[in-house]
Amino acid sequence: MGVRIKSIDEKGAFSKTRIEEGFVITKINNKEVLSVEEVRKELEKIPSGSVKVEGVYPGYEGVYPYTIKIGTEN
Repeated sequence: MGVRIKSIDEKGAFSKTRIEEGFVITKINNKEVLSVEEVRKELEKIPSGSVKVEGVYPGYEGVYPYTIKIGTEN
């Protein structure tokens, strides 16, 4: 379960990471997310700073953690 990334906006926060299309977000800041609305809600809680995103790539083993910077130029 989780939220699959269908596409990545070249100007969005995910574009500055190694996250690839098809990645399934399962947690944001250690909180389980099951819908796009839950992902939005969790990201809105942090107007700027770092967010820890965890998830899986279907067909591959392991959980992949990413740190995403929100509301910053870097």
